Amino acid sequence: NLYQQFLAEVSAADIAAPNLLSTLRDGKANGAMFLRTDTHWTPEGADLVAQQLSRTLKRGISLDGEPQRFITQASAAKPYKGDLTRFLPLDPWFDYLLPAPDQLRRRETQAVEQSTGDDALFADSAMPVALVGTSYSANPAWNFAGALRQHLQRDLSNHAEDGQGPLIPMLKYLQSEDFKSTPPPLVIWEFPERYLPMTSDLSAFDAQWLSTLKHPIGNRHLAVSNRR
Repeated sequence: NLYQQFLAEVSAADIAAPNLLSTLRDGKANGAMFLRTDTHWTPEGADLVAQQLSRTLKRGISLDGEPQRFITQASAAKPYKGDLTRFLPLDPWFDYLLPAPDQLRRRETQAVEQSTGDDALFADSAMPVALVGTSYSANPAWNFAGALRQHLQRDLSNHAEDGQGPLIPMLKYLQSEDFKSTPPPLVIWEFPERYLPMTSDLSAFDAQWLSTLKHPIGNRHLAVSNRR
């Protein structure tokens, strides 16, 4: 119910928020969307979300810049001990009691060079998309930022951070020189549902400035990536 309530509230605030819960549920028919020993999604789950988010965005807005090609390559599967195993203090003496590690096939996305010669020197270097969020976006093991680049066909700047939740990285980004000097046309905010009932320590930010954020200015939209 909390997830559906959040979707309704952000929609009422004129923020694009596709229902990605149903996307991930449907995706389970083709493979694991989340790791068994970890709180995070698999690269397959991150890619599926990036596909759905890109389709939703392209139906609603025109992205700046020319489409850019990206390719993604997957490495061989390797054992991966997820963060949930830290709740079981058995390693190294009793590691045989731990659940078997996940088999993680990391992915890496690279741009395909399309501009050569003098034209490349004068190409627009401003990022048309900014990604802000948590370890779901920051950790390269899931390649969410790379999947977004490939499916949006646009480069992006990644301002997500590990271990900070979704709110603090966004507030830091709003105060950054990158945002002040070259605000992107599109900001994607990856916001895990589990953080909704949690409180954040915002004492590092000016209280008066925080109060101004409660009032929308202009017609700036955020595209919010929501997950269970």
